[in-house]
Amino acid sequence: EGEYGGLTTHVTNQYLSYGQLSVGGSIRDQSGNSVGSFTRRYRSEGGKNIAEHAYLEIRSSVQGSNFSNEFNGHLIDWYRSAGVDEVHVHADIDVGGYAWARLGYGWANRGTAQRILGQLRDNVSRLRAGSAYRGGFLRRNGNDLTPDQITEQIRVAEELLRRGDTLTFGD
Repeated sequence: EGEYGGLTTHVTNQYLSYGQLSVGGSIRDQSGNSVGSFTRRYRSEGGKNIAEHAYLEIRSSVQGSNFSNEFNGHLIDWYRSAGVDEVHVHADIDVGGYAWARLGYGWANRGTAQRILGQLRDNVSRLRAGSAYRGGFLRRNGNDLTPDQITEQIRVAEELLRRGDTLTFGD
C-alpha cells in the first residue's frame, strides 16, 4: 500500500491457495474515487521465488500519471530485497504488452512474442491508414493525440518491430 504517481493503493484481499499467495487491491485518486485495481501473485516453483504481475488496470483519465512506473518500481525494489528470482507479467489488456516491452521485459515464449508483434504490426498499419484515429482509440489522458504524437507512436512501434524482426527469440 502507498502513494504512487498521485494515486493510492489499498490492499483489499489476500488469500493463499495451492501454495500461491494472491494480493489484490484498489487504486484511488486524491478524492478517494476508485480508478483501478491490481492483483499480484507470489509462489515458489522449481526452487525459484516468482512474483507474478497478474493484473493492473487504471482508468484512462489517470493514465500518464506515472503510477505504473512508480508502483511497479517500488515492487521490483522490494522483490530484490525479498529474494524474488523472477517476475512474470501478463499484458493482455490495451497497451500492456507494449509498455512492458519498452521497460525491457521479454516474452515467455516465441508464440506469445509473435502474437504481440503481429498485433503491433496491425496497429501500425491502421495508424498509417488513419483508421485507428478515426476509430477513436488514439487518446491519452482523455485527449486526442496530436499528429506529432501519432508520428512518434509509429516511430517507437516500428523500432520495436525492427528489434523483433532482427533478434532471435530469447536474445
